[in-house]
Amino acid sequence: HYFGWEHRLERIGIVQDEALAGALGILPNELPPVAIIGTSDLRKTRQKYDEFSFRIGTLDGGVARQYLQDIADAAGVTTVEYPDTRDPLLSFLLQLPQAGNRRMHCFAIGLGKVHVAGERPDGLLHHYQSTDALIAMCGRLGPTLPKQGPALPPPRVAPHEVQSLGALMQRRRSHRLFAERPMSAAVLHSLAALGQDAALRRDSSSGLVLPMTLWLLVQRAQDLAPGIYRWDHAAEGLQMQRPGLGHADLIGIMQQHGYAEAPLTCIVTGDFGDALQRYGPRGYREISSRAGSMLARIQLAGLSWDVVGSMWGGVAEESAGRLLGIDRYRQCPLFAASFGYASDG
Repeated sequence: HYFGWEHRLERIGIVQDEALAGALGILPNELPPVAIIGTSDLRKTRQKYDEFSFRIGTLDGGVARQYLQDIADAAGVTTVEYPDTRDPLLSFLLQLPQAGNRRMHCFAIGLGKVHVAGERPDGLLHHYQSTDALIAMCGRLGPTLPKQGPALPPPRVAPHEVQSLGALMQRRRSHRLFAERPMSAAVLHSLAALGQDAALRRDSSSGLVLPMTLWLLVQRAQDLAPGIYRWDHAAEGLQMQRPGLGHADLIGIMQQHGYAEAPLTCIVTGDFGDALQRYGPRGYREISSRAGSMLARIQLAGLSWDVVGSMWGGVAEESAGRLLGIDRYRQCPLFAASFGYASDG
């Protein structure tokens, strides 16, 4: 168990490889050198957010998941995501409560290259071995989703100050007051590309392809008219969805009106209907987690251009739906963030 406030690990027990593999939905010979399970403490989130605690926990889990990905990428460590975990079994293995104020599972990832310890069972075996082979083949439901997709090239971004990941992590702050200074179109383009890239890399890592949309609500920018834009990955550019954007438009979609002063507001939407139909309730968890990853990537990468901001989950979904022109089912508002330059310079 990792104690973040003391930055140390505590040994809580031993988990057999076979049991862990079953909980992750893989075979024992596919276990990574290290597996990390992310959970959310419902004791805290329920007290503050009540029925909204599921989404808040999942969004925060997506943010933590993205930071782990950034650290692994910087260290050259291979990652793989496990979307088909057996949550009750994981809770049992980790000695976590499974009712009431439980620890809600948010993600599971593996670190390090998997060294397959043996070959997959071969059906063309001696008759005495066929039963053992069939038992092994029934170890999980198949065919399974691929765990690793093709390697993705990094997105093209504007010139920026190159900083170490450690330096960027230490600079993270939540900013709620913004200067009047507008953001350049090149920086907006770069942040959008990086945010969408985070979602695509999770698709590749987990094998679950989930359509996510990043919206940019631009209030003040250089070389870009105020309005609502959507990132088009195929065209690698911002597509205007509606010209013009006012302070009143932004106030209507948020509970904390101070964020409406930011030059840029980002909203992430996901196809709730598709996710639910294909993956059940876990599909909702997956698109919420991806929304957290996308905005976490933007907030961290933005520091390379001195852009600061704050993520917020209190989206007024009905107002956001009207403003973006979406039905809130095939495009469900999940997470938002405000970005700009710090008011103190």
